[in-house]
Amino acid sequence: MLHSVLSFDIGGTGLKTMLSTYTKDYEKPSEEKTQYYNDVDYKNFRNWIRANIKEEADILAISSAGYVDYSTKKIIKWARHWHDYDILKDLENTIRNCKKMCLLNDGEAHAFASFKSNRPVMVLSFGTSVGFGLITEQNEFLRDDNNINIDVGDIIFETSCSRKEIWYCCGHHGLEEAINKYGEYGGVDRFGYRIGTLVRVLYDKYQKYQPQTIVLTGGIIEKFGKLLLINALEELDKKGYKLNVSVNKRPRDSALIGIRNYSLRHLGIL
Repeated sequence: MLHSVLSFDIGGTGLKTMLSTYTKDYEKPSEEKTQYYNDVDYKNFRNWIRANIKEEADILAISSAGYVDYSTKKIIKWARHWHDYDILKDLENTIRNCKKMCLLNDGEAHAFASFKSNRPVMVLSFGTSVGFGLITEQNEFLRDDNNINIDVGDIIFETSCSRKEIWYCCGHHGLEEAINKYGEYGGVDRFGYRIGTLVRVLYDKYQKYQPQTIVLTGGIIEKFGKLLLINALEELDKKGYKLNVSVNKRPRDSALIGIRNYSLRHLGIL
């Protein structure tokens, strides 16, 4: 009997989906099919999903940008798109044969893709903005006192970028600004050192959780990961930080993989 998980990764540049099919068990998919959608109607999201997503699946696993309230299972804020949005209720019965649904913030989904039991991990995803996820030694996501995901995007960051918020200067806009100013090689080169500084700042902020591994992921890492990692490590080394920093093996799809794997555990299938 075939089983399947349809993963959504909802972000600033659109929607990515991955349909994972399993033949015998849920340990490893026998097939993965990924698609990308750019023109997403977030105001009429349910209708857009009905019109554009034709796959059927047993489980719908949703990774989304923004703040997720895990007590109410709502996206309480995401940029200009959603406020207090009950996405799970809204998408009920939109995917054929779907029996269960699951939701995570995208930073946490990226983190789960790099998670190994009892090994604290901090993950930074670089795309339209910057996502953050930290899983503690107790195998729990670090969240605030209201059970909402941690977001680092609005932290002010000392940099030459025209805007100082992390979401801007360390995301797509900051990289684009650096490339426009210094050319592609020079801009990416400087952006790598900026990532190193960001890793140091966030490690200092959350070091009491003793993350053993720090993983970089997301669309920017997919494109420039090797150079960015080299320069980030050089920047850390200059400041005396000997940290275990690496890049995810599948950075562009890591949120899709993370929410898929999390849904199987969270729903008690694995």
